[in-house]
Amino acid sequence: MSERRDPIEERLARLAEATDSIRPHPGFEARIADAVAAERAALSSLRASDWVFNVVQSGRLVLAAAALAAGIAVFSAVESAAAYDREAAVAYGTVELGAW
Repeated sequence: MSERRDPIEERLARLAEATDSIRPHPGFEARIADAVAAERAALSSLRASDWVFNVVQSGRLVLAAAALAAGIAVFSAVESAAAYDREAAVAYGTVELGAW
C-alpha cells in the first residue's frame, strides 16, 4: 500500500511547491466581496419593490389552496355519487307493503 501512496504524495508535494508562489492580485478579494454585496443589494431592492414578484409569490399560495379545494370537491362528488347509487339500488329492490 505504501508503494502506491508514495508516488501520489510525491506528486502532491511537487504540486504544492510549484503553486506556492501563486497568489491573487492585490484587492481581488475586496473586488469580489464588493461585487457580491452589490448584487445582493440589487436583488433585495428589486424584490422589495417589484409588485409582480409579490403577486407571483401570493399566486403560488392561492394556486396550492385552490388545488387542495378542487381535490376535496372531486372526492366529495365521487363519494356523493357512490352513496346515491347505493341508496337508489336499495330503494329499487324494495316494495312498499301498503301498495298490495
